[in-house]
Amino acid sequence: MLGFDREFADKMPNGIDYELRKLHYDVALQANRPALAALFAYVLTSQVLLGSDYPFGTSTDGVRGLRGIWAKA
Repeated sequence: MLGFDREFADKMPNGIDYELRKLHYDVALQANRPALAALFAYVLTSQVLLGSDYPFGTSTDGVRGLRGIWAKA
């Protein structure tokens, strides 16, 4: 490993990708097809959460946006 990676090698022996794929990702009010496609290509669907970003929006807004982008596929 070179440079910055060496500093964290003992904390992340399997690498950064391994650690990032263990996280959960909130897609509150996110209805951007390229961004979601990239996320779903990177992590399992079990790692993706549908939040609401309340008070700026509701879970209904999020679902409506997701339906809109999948309907265009």
